[in-house]
Amino acid sequence: MRTSSVLIWAGPLSLGLVAAAGSLSAAADEVETTQNVLQEVTVTAQRRAESSQQVPISVAAFSPQDLKTIGADSTADLPSMVPGLTLQPTGASKPIFLRGVGNNNNSNVGSAVLIFIDGVYYPYQFGNLPYNNVSSVEVDKGPQGTLFGRNATGGVIQITTKDPKFSPSANLELGYANFNTQSASAYLTSGLTDKIAADLSVDYSDQKDGWGRNLATGQYIYTAKNLALRDKILFQFSADTQLRLTFDYLTSDANGNSGIVFVPAVNYPNLFNEVTRQLFPISGRYNADSNYQPGYTVRQMGASARFDTSLGGLRGVSITSWHTQRTSLYIDYDGTPIPFFNIYRFDNRSAETQEFQLLSAEDSLIKWVSGLYFYNDTGRMQPFQFGGIGGSAVFGAPAGAPFDIVASDRVTSYAAFGQATIPLPSDSDLTLGGRYTIDQRYIDGYTMRGTAISPGSGGLLSKSFRKPTYRVMLDHHFTPDFMTYVSYNRGFNSGYFNQVSVAGFGPGADPAVNPEIMDAYEIGEKSEWLDHRLRLNTSGFWYQYKNLQQQVYEGSALVTINAAAARIRGLDVELEARPAAALTLAAGLEYLDAKFISYPSAPIYSIAPNGALVSAPGDAAGDSIPYAPKFSYNIRSTYDIPSPVGDFSTTAALSYTGSWYGDPGNLYRQPGRALVNVSETWASSEGRASISAWAKNLGNKYYDAGINVLSPVGVIGGAGSPRTYGVTVGYRF
Repeated sequence: MRTSSVLIWAGPLSLGLVAAAGSLSAAADEVETTQNVLQEVTVTAQRRAESSQQVPISVAAFSPQDLKTIGADSTADLPSMVPGLTLQPTGASKPIFLRGVGNNNNSNVGSAVLIFIDGVYYPYQFGNLPYNNVSSVEVDKGPQGTLFGRNATGGVIQITTKDPKFSPSANLELGYANFNTQSASAYLTSGLTDKIAADLSVDYSDQKDGWGRNLATGQYIYTAKNLALRDKILFQFSADTQLRLTFDYLTSDANGNSGIVFVPAVNYPNLFNEVTRQLFPISGRYNADSNYQPGYTVRQMGASARFDTSLGGLRGVSITSWHTQRTSLYIDYDGTPIPFFNIYRFDNRSAETQEFQLLSAEDSLIKWVSGLYFYNDTGRMQPFQFGGIGGSAVFGAPAGAPFDIVASDRVTSYAAFGQATIPLPSDSDLTLGGRYTIDQRYIDGYTMRGTAISPGSGGLLSKSFRKPTYRVMLDHHFTPDFMTYVSYNRGFNSGYFNQVSVAGFGPGADPAVNPEIMDAYEIGEKSEWLDHRLRLNTSGFWYQYKNLQQQVYEGSALVTINAAAARIRGLDVELEARPAAALTLAAGLEYLDAKFISYPSAPIYSIAPNGALVSAPGDAAGDSIPYAPKFSYNIRSTYDIPSPVGDFSTTAALSYTGSWYGDPGNLYRQPGRALVNVSETWASSEGRASISAWAKNLGNKYYDAGINVLSPVGVIGGAGSPRTYGVTVGYRF
């Protein structure tokens, strides 16, 4: 049935691509017009602005028009935009996995797929970043540690926002969708003087009705309220010198969303009740049955300053940033209306960065960049609390008293980096890059049973990690529109201490996680055909891991351990076509084969006779790495129809994510899913007014956006959105 449903939705879209291929041949003889070619997207994957087709790196790039066509509102839509990219909701965080590489323990670690906005590193992947002020989004695949720092083994997502304009303008939108969801966004910009311009971006959404209910309390769950503000001020001192000051604020309040609610995953019908020692079902796909309302709150704010200037023909850049975050998390760990095992967590973090870059002149024969980077991140978890009767019993606290983990941590990182692209004879280029990073890690904490500090649990731990990373790339242009490349990248994820240590922080209680080393090999091509009406990009990659950092649950808490070795190999294909001015077609596909080579002490899960989920150490060699779908693809078609009453645009998009495993021993296999999104947009002839009707997950597919495997409760699902639909009205001037 799953295969049939995929074919039902894929059929019309696939036929459109086939028909377009025939049209392309005829269209090739037509006179080229600017309306009948593919749009070029500028990226900064090598820290300088270039066409995405000229960068010897696998990049998925999206313009504002692409985002509008896809219906992408925020980073939550990334999985439907990029094959092989998945989100794994865990608590309040939404870490990203790309080509099977990721890290879902990012409270004090940082994801393996980093997010940069206007060149500024955003260390905290909580909440969804809106797209209403964006000029481009790019996903740089594979290790990017040479230019973007440690922990970038999976890749980098770069979001570039619009610069303020000196002439006043505004873009306003109001929306309403099912589940009583109200939304509003605004982008305003104007000049303040002849040298200073400013803008303000506001994005608000409030889903009042939930997809399900908490049966124990009768309240809705899967509701959320989000607010994002961003203000940029541009000081245009001269044509070569600019200062950009940016301030941002994000707040998110979620009531029982994915990663928070304890309900069975798809195809895992029951959970285990630790009180009755029996299995129990929960009626309804999106319902929970918890004694209190699970949820989280997130507050983020930050500021940054970017200064660009000319230095005797060279270009100098200084980027300074500060960000802070506060999160509160509430989880009913037993998933029953009995107040047995409750979890509460509060985190407060703050990070500062300083980066200096020196870049070659625009007309330099050798293109190069060098720089220095400083990063400091401090956090306090006070507390991570295990409460209720079960929490007291499991951790040996007095009856009715909680067990608390209190910890403060800090990472201070220094790096020097450089990269140069050297032209070779016969239209070839050699790129060499390197980076040296020093990470200093500290953690200080203790545990409490009730009001008393556990004897011997306190301590201060510290360790330094020093690693070089490097890059070698060779590309060759057969024609201006056909490039091939081969590359090697060495990347690493820094070592660190687990912030959640049930044994405390005394000597030997919380051993450091070893750095994760990746050697990545890639070969690919980028090409455009038929007078820029057809674009085809392909890449094959092979990753070799040492000391792979794996997140597992120990004592009801998520911790990181090292697997010995793993390898990932795969293939990416991207196709985009413009057979006619009115029709745009796009498709992407990824094949992924990700396996453990050596993992002798992996947590291997099994089902006990009473239905409890239990684990024991075992060998996971040959098993698939979690969160790595073997196949994923997307297909999109857009048809534009001009008319005397305005322009109409129709878009249909299919995204398919294949099955993947949620644990190293491959006990639970997450089924594949196919999602269809459609939209119809009308814009007035002068482009000021617009109305868009849209639907996401049109087939109302029931699926999990992510899962967590927890002993002894079971496989916990993180439900994805059901069918949502609505109308958005916009006006610009």
